[in-house]
Amino acid sequence: MSGIKLPTPRRPRPPGDTNTDCDFKVVTTLQSTRASELATINPGESLPVCLVDDGGYRVVACVHPATGKVVGSLAGIPGIGRLIKCIENGESYAVDVVLIQGGHCEVFLHKVSP
Repeated sequence: MSGIKLPTPRRPRPPGDTNTDCDFKVVTTLQSTRASELATINPGESLPVCLVDDGGYRVVACVHPATGKVVGSLAGIPGIGRLIKCIENGESYAVDVVLIQGGHCEVFLHKVSP
């Protein structure tokens, strides 16, 4: 079978990633939380979501509304690539803090109306 090059299979979309729009409503856990910033927020608070450069990587970060410091990042959610493109195209998002236990922080991601 030398000389035959098979096409690279397309990666299937993750479950739940059927939308092509920018309307996200996802409950997830913040990744790489920063204890010093996490200690200053409470359940019920809303944190802005933005793209930041972290060691050469673009990261979808949740930042403290008063200080602008990164509290944690969003990763592994269905449609993360689409979320990044939506942010790059000017859409705004926030997370509402649902639960904090030690370094664990559960949040609800949603689009913010202008």
